[in-house]
Amino acid sequence: MELYKILKEWRAGEAQLLGYPPYIIASNQLLANIAKTNPKNMEELSQLKGMGKRKIRDYGEEILLILENFYDMKI
Repeated sequence: MELYKILKEWRAGEAQLLGYPPYIIASNQLLANIAKTNPKNMEELSQLKGMGKRKIRDYGEEILLILENFYDMKI
């Protein structure tokens, strides 16, 4: 749940920065799936429903960095 909240905060910041509604960046379901599956690389991230080529290109590295930082803090 904590990771989901972090992902939602990231999405809100991106949406505000770009002037998009948050759901354009990523749906709640996509964020929940990311938090649940903890993808380790672009290939795993691309397997998630709703994570198309454009989202991978635009947000993939940032999402993976968020996950990596989150789990590094947990160790």
